[in-house]
Amino acid sequence: NNEGQLGFLGKADAEQRLNVLCTRARCGLILIGNSACLEKSPLWRKLLGFFRGRGCVYDGLPVKCQRHGTVLAPRSFSKPAEVDALVGRGAGCECRCDTLLDCGHPCPLHCHPFGHDQVRCAHLVPTRCRAGLHRINRICSQHSPPPCTAYVVDQCERAHPVVRRCLKAVATCRVCEALAAGQMEQDKVLVANAKEKARLLAKFADDALRDPGSNDTTLTSDCQKSLKMLADDLAARQRKLDRELGQKIAEAEADTKKEMEQAHQRLLDQREKDERELAARQARTQEQLRAVEEQMAQRRAAARAEAEADVRQRDEELRRLHDALQKDLKITGEDLQEAVAARPDRSVVARQLDKVREMAPVKSCSICMEEQTLLDGILCQAVGDGHFVCRTCFSGHVRNEAERQEFRGEIRCPFASQALGGCASEAYKDCFIAHLAPEAFDIYMDKKLKLREARLAEDMERGFAERLAQAKAEMAAASREAKVREARDHIIE
Repeated sequence: NNEGQLGFLGKADAEQRLNVLCTRARCGLILIGNSACLEKSPLWRKLLGFFRGRGCVYDGLPVKCQRHGTVLAPRSFSKPAEVDALVGRGAGCECRCDTLLDCGHPCPLHCHPFGHDQVRCAHLVPTRCRAGLHRINRICSQHSPPPCTAYVVDQCERAHPVVRRCLKAVATCRVCEALAAGQMEQDKVLVANAKEKARLLAKFADDALRDPGSNDTTLTSDCQKSLKMLADDLAARQRKLDRELGQKIAEAEADTKKEMEQAHQRLLDQREKDERELAARQARTQEQLRAVEEQMAQRRAAARAEAEADVRQRDEELRRLHDALQKDLKITGEDLQEAVAARPDRSVVARQLDKVREMAPVKSCSICMEEQTLLDGILCQAVGDGHFVCRTCFSGHVRNEAERQEFRGEIRCPFASQALGGCASEAYKDCFIAHLAPEAFDIYMDKKLKLREARLAEDMERGFAERLAQAKAEMAAASREAKVREARDHIIE
C-alpha cells in the first residue's frame, strides 16, 4: 500500500506469526507481496535478505515448463493480466510441441497442457480434386478435398470449346450467347416487320372502304409498292443483323481461343510450379535422409568405439592373465629345475633302490594282475590296504584320465568310480605322477594348465559380469537420485 503499513504482519507478535508461516509448509513456500513495503520491518528485511542471498527472490512469478524444463523470465509475469495471458494461450512454454499425432504429422502447436485429441492437424496433404483431374492440397484434419479452382477446357451442349473452372458445371459458351442474342434480334425485326405489314394492309383496306369509287388498280399498286419497300427494309435489316452476328461470333471465337491459350499457359505454369515443388520436396527429403544417415553413422561409430574399448579392456585383462600364467609357469619350471638339481645321483639312487626293491614286498597289480614290488607301482592309500597299480598301468591310467573330456585337474584311483567299488582315496600327488609316469606327466600338466586357464577365464568373465551389473545398479541408483533431486529442485522452485 502507499502508506507502507504491514498490518498484523508488523505487530508485536510478528516473529511468532512469521515462524508459523515459514514452518507449516511441507513441499514448498511461495510468498507474494511488495518487498519494498515488507522491508520496512527489520524482521521482514532480515528474512528477505536471507532469501536474496540464495537467489529465491524474483521480480515477478518464476514459471518453469514441466515438459521441456524451460524457465520463463519472471519479469514477464509481474502483473495478473500477464499471468492470465499465459493461461489463455495454454500455460505452456514457447517451444514447439512436435509430438506425433495419430495421423503421423508433428503437432503444429506450441507447448500445451491439454491432450492431442483436441488438436486438429493443419499439415497440407496432396490429393486429387473431386473430379479426379488435378493434384491439390487439403488440410489433413479435413476428410473431403477443397473446391478445385483449376481451369479446364470443355465443350458446351453445341460442341463449342469453352474454358471453365473445375468446380463449376459447363456454362453456355460465348458463341452460343452470340447466336442466342442474334436470334433474339432477328425475331424482334421479324415481329416489327409483321406488325408494320399488318398496319399497311389495314390502312389500304380502310382507304378502299372509305372511297369505294377509287381506282382499284392504283390502290393495289400503292399497296404492293409499300409492301415491297417493307420487304426490302426487312432484307436489309436481316443482312445487317447477319453481319453483326458474324462479327460477334468471330469475337467470341477469338476470346475463347485466347482463354484456351491462357488456360494452357496456366497449366504449363502449374506444371513448372509442381515440378519445382517436387524437386524442393525431394531435396528436403534427401537432406532429411542424409541427416538420419549421419545420426545413424554417429551412433554406429559410438557403438563401434564402445565395442572396441570393451574388446581392448578384455584383451588387456587376458594379457594380464597370460602374463600371470606365464609367471606361474616360470616359477613352476624353476621349482622343477631346483627339484631336479637337488635330486641325488642316479647310480646311487639305483643301487639304493635295488637294495630296497630286494627288501620290498611284492604285490599284484589291480589292473594287469602281474606281481610287482611296491617300488615298481603305487598304492592309492599311503596307509592301509589300497589298490596297487604297476608303473605301466599307472602311466596308461594317467594318460587316459588326462585325455578325458571330464578331466578335473587331478588323477584318482582307477577304482574310484562307483561301478568299480567307489574307492575313497585321495588324488595322486604330482610328484608321484612325475616319478612313475614321466611320459604321461607332460600331457597331464598341459591339460591341467589349460584347465586352470579356462577356470581363470571363467572367473574373470564372472567378475566382469558382476562388476558390470554393479555398475548398472549404481547408474540406476544415480538416475533415481537425479530424478529425486530434480523433483526436489522443482518442488523448491
